[in-house]
Amino acid sequence: TNLSWRVSQKKNDKAMLCVKKALVQNQATLKQWQRLVGRINDVSQMCPFMKIFKQPLNDCLAGIDSNADGSTIIEISKEAKDVLYIWTGFLCSEFKWLPIARDNMVPPIWKREYVSDAAGLAGEADSQTGPGCGNVGFFEDGTISFANQFVWPTSFITEAVDEKGVRYGDKTTTLEMIGLIMPLILVPEQFMHRHVVMKVDCFGTVFGMENRACKGDKSASVFIRAAYLIAAYLHCSLHVQQLPRMSDWAAEVTDRLSRSATTTIQDRKLLSAFGERRIPKCLQLWFKSPRVDWDLAIQLLNHVKNLVS
Repeated sequence: TNLSWRVSQKKNDKAMLCVKKALVQNQATLKQWQRLVGRINDVSQMCPFMKIFKQPLNDCLAGIDSNADGSTIIEISKEAKDVLYIWTGFLCSEFKWLPIARDNMVPPIWKREYVSDAAGLAGEADSQTGPGCGNVGFFEDGTISFANQFVWPTSFITEAVDEKGVRYGDKTTTLEMIGLIMPLILVPEQFMHRHVVMKVDCFGTVFGMENRACKGDKSASVFIRAAYLIAAYLHCSLHVQQLPRMSDWAAEVTDRLSRSATTTIQDRKLLSAFGERRIPKCLQLWFKSPRVDWDLAIQLLNHVKNLVS
């Protein structure tokens, strides 16, 4: 046996019928949409990677009362249609048999580790403290492989708001997710064909990575999708764990690196040992005008492809 699975032809045909109907119209009834999401859920239970392409479908149900009639009209968003095209490619793939997904909750003993921490900024706080995110990475033998500090652009952390009017300075999960993916987009060569443990102190980030989306925070979900797309391209298995704040040396260092005001001389020496790597142009532009942009995940993936090719 090779521990593989496939969608039965009957289930595949029913799912494809629902997807095709949705792609040729701009509206659907609540009952039709629930049937579509249900069939896609069936498939994603066996292929967790595909869960990163579900949130735009669920977002179409936002604001619908739980007691709404099945004939209630649902507006099909552009983002939902975009992921339905991805699901079409998956369901129509000539590779019918897929490996059964492994449990990524338990990493192997021989693994690399990356610790990240990010700082937000309360509305009344002083931005002169230089809030940002910090990272420290370790090879399998425990030697330090990477250290980085990034300070949030002032307008992003003080003024920018999301689609709900929430300040990005208050969006802890989004900020922590950006911090978490920094090593993936700056030193992707260190992740190729590896098991990697990503440690962060934010439970929301841990749960979001486990669920492949963060309910109620679309911006965080964009970066979650980016993390898994990049990891898949690099043939890397990510294991995300919660690391209590200031609980070990790495947690202490990244906590200090998350604010330029708390960064010590020793921390700056550590940073200088690994040089400075610029963040991708697409992320620089996103910081200037942050929004829910699902294309950003693809742009970050393309950046990584250029670095390792």
